[in-house]
Amino acid sequence: MAEEDPDTMNRDNPEPATEGENICLWTKLPRELQHKVLSYLPLRNLFQVRCVCKDWRYVIHRRGFRSLYDGRYASECPSPAICYAGSYYPSSLEWSIYDYVDKVWKKMRSFPPQTRVEHSLVDQSIYSVEGLLCLLLWKQEQNIRTHFPWLVWNPLTNKWKNLPTCKHKTVNRGTFFVHAYADVSSKTYKILMAHNPKQHPYQYMESDTRLVTEIYDSATGTWTESPEYKLQLPLSSSFNQAPKRGMLCNGMVYFVTSTSNENILLSYDIKNDQWHEETTDEEERMEIFEWDGHVMTALPLLVDDFFIEENGYRILLFERNPDTKRWEDTGIEIPYKIRNKFFEDEEGVEIVASGNHLAITGYTRDGSFRIAVYKKAEKYWRFPPTASFSDKMRQARVEGLFQFKPRLDWIP
Repeated sequence: MAEEDPDTMNRDNPEPATEGENICLWTKLPRELQHKVLSYLPLRNLFQVRCVCKDWRYVIHRRGFRSLYDGRYASECPSPAICYAGSYYPSSLEWSIYDYVDKVWKKMRSFPPQTRVEHSLVDQSIYSVEGLLCLLLWKQEQNIRTHFPWLVWNPLTNKWKNLPTCKHKTVNRGTFFVHAYADVSSKTYKILMAHNPKQHPYQYMESDTRLVTEIYDSATGTWTESPEYKLQLPLSSSFNQAPKRGMLCNGMVYFVTSTSNENILLSYDIKNDQWHEETTDEEERMEIFEWDGHVMTALPLLVDDFFIEENGYRILLFERNPDTKRWEDTGIEIPYKIRNKFFEDEEGVEIVASGNHLAITGYTRDGSFRIAVYKKAEKYWRFPPTASFSDKMRQARVEGLFQFKPRLDWIP
């Protein structure tokens, strides 16, 4: 076969540009066009292409692009995420996030080095604030629990910050309520800590109803203390020593706690800096959660007014009516095949919900990791595949079910 003329071959099949020429063409594009091109990439692909070259990485980390990218995906519903606590080696925290598109759990990177502490002495609470994760670690030494300074972290940019300590130290049996929330308009966050001030770690008086509230504002980088609040009823002396996690809904942070014989729904009004409390007629332990602007809970409903083994009651989801202050049945039931996987003791379960999805997890009877997802439109429950675990980790040691929405432009 006759050889092709080199000139003709080059004209019809031009050689691809070299790497240097490709980079040169990319750098000649206006920044606005570079931002627009990269903004169409899914998040996982975006973090892959930033490794192509320094210029691509530089563009992706520019504030203008981060704001554009976050704005494009702002309407997407957050995904449930799980924090794994208690890794044996190294002693650190791990987490995974559920991808609704691929229907798989994806392992994320480890937490910052500051969280690598002896797991047998430390517990943790984690809160998702837009694209940030706010982490509170507390340790127990000689029957005394104390907490470390807060650590706030953006796992996508791997930027973190240790917050200054608050004024009041929280120790054993302190009335201790905690929550972190965001101001989306200003891209700032606040952390609420409310506790019972005590002079001695073992001091606890049933008649002591004082509640001190401190708020950390990322805009100022400082803690401010609100006027002391007097609870109407003293809390039970068996009140959980661990921080009580809150739930934000329509400008109110809700907590469920109890006196010696009844449940209390405690709420903090963010705008007016005021506490409110009301008793509930529910005798069972409540797990409250927010679902698209509604305060929700899961409660058992008796069958024929008594319990008979597993079929003696049903667990249904209830919505709180803000006008009547009553819990109304939504008609959504957690079936026996789902609830039977989890312990129904003081550990309870954790629930998060957004859009069409609700996720539930907790300590399981067989010690394995389980999470159930409910699709509201389809009225369908299922068990997604479990996330990958390290063989050094106790699978039952799962803490911190939360909703996570990736954000590039949030600064700790």
